[in-house]
Amino acid sequence: MVSSSIYRDEDDNDDNVKSRPSKHDRLPAAAAAVSSLPAPPMNTFRTLNTFSSLPGWNDDGDDGIIMKDLDSFTEGYFIDEQMDRDDYLNNMDQFAQQSKTHTVPTTTTTTTTTTTTTKRTRRNKSRSIMILTVLILVVLTIVLGVMLPSSNRHGTGDDESSNSDFTSPDENTTSKESLSPTTSPTIDPVTLDSSNDNNSNNNSYTEPPQHPQQQLNHFFDLAIQWSGEDSFQDATTSASRALQWLLFQDPWQLMDDRTVSDFTVQQRYVSAVLYFSILDDPEMEVNSVVFNNTFLSGVQVCHWNNILSQQKEPDGVNSTRGILCDSQGNIQELQFQGLGASGTLPKELSHLTNLVKINFGQNFISGSIPASLSKLEQLEIIDIRNCSLTGILPPELSNLSNHIDSILLGNNRLSGSVPQSWSTLTNLRQLDLAFNDLTGELSPEFSALQLHTVRLHGNEFSGSLDEIFCIENPLETLTANCLDPQEGIECSCCTFCCNKHGLECTLTGAWLGDAGGATTPPNVVPERLEKLQAILAPISGQALQDPDSHQSMVLRWMVNSDLNAKDLDDMGYVFVVQKYVLILIYVATNGIGWMDNSGWLNTTEVCAWKGISCHSDGLVDDIDLGNQNLVGTLVSEIGALGNSLQSLMLHGNRWLTGRLPSEVGLLTYLTSLDVSECQFSGLLPPNIGGLSSISNFNIEENFFSGHIPSEIGGMVQAKSLLLGSNSFTGEVPSEIGSIAPLERLVMKSSKLSGTIPTQLSGLERLSHLDLSRNSLSGRIPSELGSLILLEDLFLDANTGINGTVPEDLAFLPRLKQISFHGTGVIGNLDLLFCTGEVQKITANCLDPLVKCTCCALCCDANGEKCTVM
Repeated sequence: MVSSSIYRDEDDNDDNVKSRPSKHDRLPAAAAAVSSLPAPPMNTFRTLNTFSSLPGWNDDGDDGIIMKDLDSFTEGYFIDEQMDRDDYLNNMDQFAQQSKTHTVPTTTTTTTTTTTTTKRTRRNKSRSIMILTVLILVVLTIVLGVMLPSSNRHGTGDDESSNSDFTSPDENTTSKESLSPTTSPTIDPVTLDSSNDNNSNNNSYTEPPQHPQQQLNHFFDLAIQWSGEDSFQDATTSASRALQWLLFQDPWQLMDDRTVSDFTVQQRYVSAVLYFSILDDPEMEVNSVVFNNTFLSGVQVCHWNNILSQQKEPDGVNSTRGILCDSQGNIQELQFQGLGASGTLPKELSHLTNLVKINFGQNFISGSIPASLSKLEQLEIIDIRNCSLTGILPPELSNLSNHIDSILLGNNRLSGSVPQSWSTLTNLRQLDLAFNDLTGELSPEFSALQLHTVRLHGNEFSGSLDEIFCIENPLETLTANCLDPQEGIECSCCTFCCNKHGLECTLTGAWLGDAGGATTPPNVVPERLEKLQAILAPISGQALQDPDSHQSMVLRWMVNSDLNAKDLDDMGYVFVVQKYVLILIYVATNGIGWMDNSGWLNTTEVCAWKGISCHSDGLVDDIDLGNQNLVGTLVSEIGALGNSLQSLMLHGNRWLTGRLPSEVGLLTYLTSLDVSECQFSGLLPPNIGGLSSISNFNIEENFFSGHIPSEIGGMVQAKSLLLGSNSFTGEVPSEIGSIAPLERLVMKSSKLSGTIPTQLSGLERLSHLDLSRNSLSGRIPSELGSLILLEDLFLDANTGINGTVPEDLAFLPRLKQISFHGTGVIGNLDLLFCTGEVQKITANCLDPLVKCTCCALCCDANGEKCTVM
């Protein structure tokens, strides 16, 4: 055991045991010196005073905490002398509970804990090998003291940045524990100044202990300092698990680095605590695609983010999420919005003193807001909207008065009143408290703040806002339950007034209508109304006459705004229409509840609104409102932007419902449409065939039903058609075969039937074809053998597909993945694929009728019971 160490993944079993180079492999001289000695028995022990002083890490008072062997000392695994080695390795979380019910297996007998004689014998055996153990540890201590400085992996730098050899894990890596700190570089590490340890108050460098035992005790003392002793009473807490990982499982192995600064340890430890607090869920997106397995890996914490996966996903770029640092390696932003994360926010975040922005919005995070966030004096933005937070608004946040610009806590379950101390936040510009359970009156002292956006609707506030916000310049956005002052709050300058539940809201005359206090001359209103109705009637028709419609609501605002008749003439028809359509989208999708609606509905040009981009001539060409918490429906008026709009991105809005308007087909200049991960339903309109310029069309993960219209063949410029995970029925349209540029076709996980169209052979540029998990039938067309650029072919889980695989597929030069499991495909796949370049094959090779010795997954004849080969 002195030349290599055994380690396991979190879901360890005997098949997952892997070997990696140990410390002795990195130190040949040490290996030679130690390997000549006999390996110490498993029950060799060493008392660790620091750990045993705490209840959660205590031993039985006799033999202390046990090292499993010499190499485990360098790996850092601790076990109780009565705990079975395999049990410990299989469940790291239980090691600190010091269970007294397990037994240590020997080569011939099993000891019991119920017999005093047996226990005494075990102790005597342990003590009898103490001399040998001490000798070995002395040798190791000498070797470490002499050789580690010259072989230190991290170089001579003071922190993480000094190591230029640490890299991002390979994109195909599935085990976080299998990463080696010496992997060849694939990304450039953050370059840190040599004076980094002087960048903040917490960056002070403490000369680390020279002895490994002292190093371990020093790390543990730091963890107690940062998390408190109570956090380690239970080995399952986030702090305990983070410390276990940092000491014993971190591929970086800071325990071996005698030059590492406390600041570096602190950032890595707190980041691990955050992971175990809200992200440690195998069902979460964060553990698969979003962070490309960078969390808890051998790269710097500054690379614990999804930047790499953005670069490798051509079909859709995710917003940056994860940990972001400045050029000096200080953590400045925590961007974890929209991950489905759960758990509670850890108090340890307060030690990331260089934080400027935290965003945990659109998750399932519960618990209270840590009052310790008040220590983050550089913090500018707190965004924890659309979660499940409870408790009160911490008065301590008033300590953030130097820099805090935005406090966004809408859509939670917070209670109590707004702390009067918050009125001292002199730099505060945005305050979103909508849809909570807050009560009481807002302090008049808030009138001294330079706020421009305040959202208070959906609470139970009382009193009047007039003396606070309506005396001088009105706010750009001010919402409250002011629809009925007798049941809510009085506010004459609110831009939106809602009922007492905050669910029904109405635009008011203050909704930018006065433009800084100016009023519209009464004689101008009829003329402006007449002109606007003439312009908008062809687009919205009779809806403009319905006083309760969104269209009529927007019209009334435009009539009473500062957009006078001369402005209408100067703007021209097109610009009036596009502003009307954008405001209509805002109102119809609950714009006041978006994740970020900065710029919307104020005096700036529409091209400056969040998510809107324009041509140089001012025409809108890009609408990107993905992952913005849109609630409602997509208005049919979107088709009025057909003369300019090139990109429409609405993905990730789980409450965007209704049908996809047929008017989308009027967007003839559109090149990208992404409405994936929404709740659109009904038929896919045949008008989509009018999208003759479309390149990327993505409607995956919705509830579309019915037949896929044959008109889809009109998308003659499409390179990517992603239609999967819906409820489509009928056949695969043969017209798709005429879309010559098509490279990716995904129609998986629906209810499609019929045969695979032979016309797909016309897709000469196709590289990815996924028809899996449908109800397709018949044989695989031999014509698919003409798809010479095909790399991936997924036909699995179509029980009706049968027969043998066409030999033509064996000659596809670029084929890398092919799946047949869960189908009726039979025959000898060895002859076709096992000698070629195909990297992954799946089939029903547990069925005697199917032969495939190179398959990565073999299933039975029904495709139900599968075995990884």
